[in-house]
Order: sequence, then C-alpha cells, then structure tokens
Amino acid sequence: MGVKGREDEGRSARRTQAERSEATRAALVAAARPLFAEQGYANVGTEEIVQAAGVTKGTFYFHFAHKEDILLEIGWAAAEAMTKEADAAMQRGQPAAVVIEMLLSSLARRVARAPRPAVIRAAAEFSRRQHDRPTRPDGTARFGDAFRAVVAYAVERGDLPPSVDVDDLADLLEAATMDTLLRWAATRDGATVLRRNLQRRAEMIVTGASVVYSWRRPVAGSRSDAG
Repeated sequence: MGVKGREDEGRSARRTQAERSEATRAALVAAARPLFAEQGYANVGTEEIVQAAGVTKGTFYFHFAHKEDILLEIGWAAAEAMTKEADAAMQRGQPAAVVIEMLLSSLARRVARAPRPAVIRAAAEFSRRQHDRPTRPDGTARFGDAFRAVVAYAVERGDLPPSVDVDDLADLLEAATMDTLLRWAATRDGATVLRRNLQRRAEMIVTGASVVYSWRRPVAGSRSDAG
C-alpha cells in the first residue's frame, strides 16, 4: 500500500472512531432522557444511565465527567439542530423574522419534552457569562451561533439596519431565550405558552434593535434643533 493509501486509511479510521464516539454519547443521552422524565433528574444515578445504555461506567466517564454534562449535551444538540434549521431556512430565502419564529417554535417543542428540572439546570449553564460558558468538546454549534447567523442574514437582506451590531444582538437574543426557558420551566405551562413567550421576547428585541440602530441624531442647525 502506498503512502496515500495509508493516509486515506488513517483518515477513514479516525472518522469511524469519531462516529462511534458520537454514537455512544448519543446513546447515553437517549438512555438518560426517559429516566430523567420518569424519576426526576435528582433521583437518577450514573449507574442507572449506564445500565439503560448498555455500557460501562468507564465508558460513561470517558464521555461525560459528570451527570450534569448530559444536560449540556442535550442543550448542544438543540443548538446544533437550530443552526442547521436556520441554515436551511436562509438557503430558501425566508425573511429573517420567519427564520427566527421557526427556530424558536422548534426549540419550544424540544424543550417541552424534557423534564423541567433538567431544563432549569441546562438553561442556567447556558445563561452564564460568555467567557464562562461551557464549550462542547468538539466545538460544535451553540445557541448564540444560530442567532448570530440569522442576525447577520437579516442585515444582509436589509431586514435590519446595516449598523446593527450582530454580536450584541445575538447575545441579547440568546440571553432572553435562556431566561424565558428558566421562567417557563418553573411553571406548569405547556409548549404553546413557551413558544409564544420565546417569540414575543425575540420580537421585542429585534424590533427594538431596528428602532435604535435606525435612529440618527439630527444634524446641527436643522429645524429640529431650532428653539
């Protein structure tokens, strides 16, 4: 086998290993979800998760340092799905407002299926300050990435003023989303209420940004400055 063949084989092996690792992480999360829902997050131990997933404790701790990390994985999976959905909607040329509404509707459906205590813990982690926020080991998408992509798209389309600070607006949307999830998880409201609250707060922020960034100080000497 030539050098190129060995290199290709090595890349294939690495891909296969990465795929197996991702499948194991997904299996652990899938096993934990119904346990959290049926017994409550606090009442489920690592032993029960590994038994349900059919793996060893060593395998669990290879992928997750703590049980809490499964909650983050659930959040990262939702963020990754949001990013993919945003990309697809933007490829179709949908208005930015429609893209945001679609993303938040999708998020509401996913979150409503999770146990409330798990939502509270996960949203609290993702609400931490930017520099202190948890990072997924493989560096894949976070919630802010989806919002940042949509805000940039809105500016490019002319749905938002060109002077909009994309990062600031995306951070505001992310913070409002996490706060809404925390508030909702402390109630008995359903997915419809969550979706409505998420969309209303996002609309307030985006509308406010449109107004603020469109505002221009009157030129000195204009009639609006006259006594």
